[in-house]
Order: sequence, then C-alpha cells, then structure tokens
Amino acid sequence: MKQSGSTPRETEFTVLDIETTAFSPPGRVIEVGAVRLRGDGHVVGEFSTLVHPGHGVDLGATWVHKIFPQHIQGAPVMREVIGDLLAFMDGSVLVAHNANFEERFLRHEFDLLGVSVQGQYSLCTLELSRMYFPQLPNHKLPTVAESFRLPNKPDHSALEDARVCAQLLATFLSHPYSLTLSKAPRIAALPTRPTALRPLQPRVSGLSKGNEGWLSSLMRRLPMSTPGTVLPDVAQRYSELLSDALADGRIVGDEAKQLGQFASQSGMSRADVQTVHISILDGMRTIAEADNFIDESEHHQLVHTAKLLGFPDHFNDLANRSSPPELVNDKEKPLPVGRKGNTRQGPWGDRRVLFLTVGERTVLLQEMLVERGAQIAKILTDTVTHIVADSSSTDSRIDRAHQRGLPVLTLLELQGWFLETTLATENPPPPTKSVQQSSPPQKTSTAASIPSPLTAPVTPAEHTPPPAIEYWPSPAVPHIHEIWHYPQPAKRAPEVTAHRASRMPWVWSILAAFPLLLGGFCCLGGFGAFLKHDTTGAIVVTILGTLFIALAVALVFLAIRSARGKTQPPHRP
Repeated sequence: MKQSGSTPRETEFTVLDIETTAFSPPGRVIEVGAVRLRGDGHVVGEFSTLVHPGHGVDLGATWVHKIFPQHIQGAPVMREVIGDLLAFMDGSVLVAHNANFEERFLRHEFDLLGVSVQGQYSLCTLELSRMYFPQLPNHKLPTVAESFRLPNKPDHSALEDARVCAQLLATFLSHPYSLTLSKAPRIAALPTRPTALRPLQPRVSGLSKGNEGWLSSLMRRLPMSTPGTVLPDVAQRYSELLSDALADGRIVGDEAKQLGQFASQSGMSRADVQTVHISILDGMRTIAEADNFIDESEHHQLVHTAKLLGFPDHFNDLANRSSPPELVNDKEKPLPVGRKGNTRQGPWGDRRVLFLTVGERTVLLQEMLVERGAQIAKILTDTVTHIVADSSSTDSRIDRAHQRGLPVLTLLELQGWFLETTLATENPPPPTKSVQQSSPPQKTSTAASIPSPLTAPVTPAEHTPPPAIEYWPSPAVPHIHEIWHYPQPAKRAPEVTAHRASRMPWVWSILAAFPLLLGGFCCLGGFGAFLKHDTTGAIVVTILGTLFIALAVALVFLAIRSARGKTQPPHRP
C-alpha cells in the first residue's frame, strides 16, 4: 500500500485473528475471529468460533489466551469450521496484524484437511505500522491501538483482536493517512467445503457489569451474526433462562455467565440475543397496555427491565404519555395487584393470572380477565394468584406453583368458570384445586416482570431488531448499542515529543561500554589467575569484574528507559 494509488473503497477486507496452542505449527488453532469490512469502513459481518484441536492436544499458554478445556468442550473441530470460514473469506483481501503468523497456521490446517489455497492476496497491519509510524516504542497491537486511541482494546480474544485490527485498518484507509492500493488486489476464488452440522461456538468470557450492565457486556462479546439460523427451540430456551434470571428484578454475574454459556454453546449471535430481548420488551408493552393505560409503577418496571436487557431507550416513547382524562388525581389511578391495599376495579381486581398456554383461546380469555379487572402476569412471582396451563404441560413453573399452593387451571376449566359466573353472580371466588402447601421459593419478585416464554413464543423471524451495521456512531439507531464504532481518524500524523528529563539515551549507552570492558578484562584476569593456581586473586578479580558488568547492565537499562521515554503516542486534537 502507499499514499497514492487506487482508492479501495469498494474492496472488501477480511481481518483475521486466531488463538493457537503454540507459537508455530504443528500447533493447532483453537479460536478463530474475523471481521469483514469494505474500504470505506462499512462492516459487512463478523465470524467467531472456538475450535476443538482434538483429544489429547495440550492447549498451550492458557494464561495468555484464557481458553481452558471447559471452553472447548462441545466446540466444532476445524473440519466442521473450514467450510463457513472459507465462505466468509471468499472474495476479499486477507488482513492480519502479523499476517505471516496467521498464514502459517491456516496453511497448516488447510494441509491437514487437504484444502489447497493459492494466490491469496494478504495485507499486514504490523508492517504498515512499522513503515509509516517507526517512532512508536513497538508495534504490537495493544501499543498501536493505544497510540491511535482506538475504542476497543485487544485482550487475546480472537474476535475482539480482529475488531481492533479492523479499526486500525479503517484508520489507515481514512483521512489524513488515506493509504491506497498500489494496484488492484489479486483475489483468488476460495474452494468450497461443507458447512458445520452443529452450530459454531463463539467465546463469551470476560463479562463485566460496567456502566451498561451484564447483558450489554454479553452482547458485545457475541459476533454480529452467525452462519445459518438459530432454531426456535434455542431462542425459547434462552428466553426461559432469562425469565428465571429476571424473577427477582435484577441480573447478577453468575446469571449473566450462565446466559453467555448457553448463547455460546447454542451458536447464538448478537442479533439472535437482541431479537429475544426486544421480543420480551415488546411483550411486556403489550400486556401493560392491555387496559389502555400504563401507570407509574408499570412504567418503572418497563424502563428498569429495558436497562437490564441492554436497551435503556426502548421505552422512551412512553415518557411523554399523558394520563387518561377520566383520572382526576393519583388516588384514582389503578395500582398493581399483589401488594397490600392495591386492587383494580372489577370483580377480579385482586387476581393476577399467569398463562402458560398460547393460541387464540388464550388471547380471548386474557382479554376477558382484563375486562373483569384482573392482571395478566408475565412471570411467576409472589404476586401471582392463579396459573393457567395445559393438563399435559411439563413446565417447571407448574411444580413451583404447586409448592407454593397456587391453583392451576386448564383453559377449559377457566372458560367454564366464565360461563358460570356470567349466569350467576358477578363476584364469586374462582375455582381452586387442592394443592399441597409448602414453603415459597427463595427467589421473589421485587421489580420488573416479563412475559412468560410460553405465552410469548420467541423465534428469530418474529421480531427483527434494527440492523447492527453502522459506518460510525449514529443517533439514528437508538435501540442498538453497537460496539462496532470506528474512531474518527486523527487530523495529523503521529508526532514525536522529547521529554526534557530523557535526552541522553546514547550517553548512557556509551557510558555502559566502559564498565562492560573493565568487567570483561577482570574476568579474563581472574581466569588467568586461576590457571596459575592463585585462587584468592582469581576470586577477588572475578568479583570485581562481576561488579563492573552489573554496573554496565544498570546503565543499559537506563538507556532503554530513556529511549522509551522520548516518544509519546499519537493523539487527536
């Protein structure tokens, strides 16, 4: 590349990073992360998966890449990954920081599988940084990322390191550096191989609560998308796990790690997780708006849950909603059921019903309950008074309801009850079933409720979130907190600024030469004395030589410190 030539705006690049069991083949690849983007900075997609190296293969420097045996358990082998990886890379220029390292391991893995790749054009950001910014202390990816103030930080996670390298490439291609291709790249067609029969397994580790919450951290660790489509059962199971985690109105670290582990092992992408989260929030809105009014308590629950799920602005449109005209003061506002003294108007105003069924009959009965003043619960909490489920249902919440002594009705029993009460009285107690009383579960609800996974089935095709592909941070997509933001490029090249206290690295180096020479002569003299059987003299002269050499080493250390202190990383005004 050079600073004049063809502009690669329409050229597509695949930035690749791998984690391996050794520093060179025959070591094996245990994680692959890749980001595909155009020369104008537009991110096309992401690829991430752990790779099982084979039984009995040592994982190598686990203290560096933080990949342990439990992480690769169930992960696909390279034979299952290679098809999706080649399809992701096809038609693009391969980019890596130290491309020789990635190419050696890829060639080794390809050879083991009998895959031949010839004439593939590649680009190395390590060589680019050395060529155009030689003043940097070193050109490792963390140092270069810090020098350019990139928003992401490399952490020996393949996908995260690939994102940082892609941001660095986008910076090189942007103004003022505007590096261009000296000639059109030679992009060879890659061979095709069958795709994986089991889902890819992106690594989800290093989660932290931070300022945005546990689930925001989880979504940042996942790739934007994955090959294939996540099965509805996977999204359903994730929704159930999330429902259990939110039963007490909060998310803790262990619950976030459990959700992350399930998302990883099921091959879920960030878009899949966002789809489930948005579906849950939309289901909450539908239930809250069933009575055509959202009171203050319901609004608080909605906003609180949206923050926990990583979408704090999802309910911003409810902030300015005015109260209905028939309510004169706060005392007349309907209050949620389940708290002391709080009831809604209607014959069933003190009832809170959880439906574990789906279908048109369920929707009809829910509407009838709301008309009679009851509330539709989203999850099983201590405020629920009745459960509606199929007689053949094996949902674990039915057992929990029996333990707590809650009546469990079928749709037919509930419908028959409505017919009886329509002909008889307006306010009889609903039928109950005898159940065994026992202690309530330890986890009780004190905050937000969410829709039951069975009353609001989630499939990736039902609720598609806004696209998570952006050029730069944009307020046009308020609901998607996309971590992929390229930095605004610097307006000037990196500079070198000398520190007044560190102007003498060469002086220290020259001074170190004298004690080094004296120490060498003393050691030789000690050796000569030893040959002459002068043991005392040999010991004394050798000790003196050792002291001189130690002084030389100290002066060399000062020279290195002084040289490193001369440069400051490039910054943007």
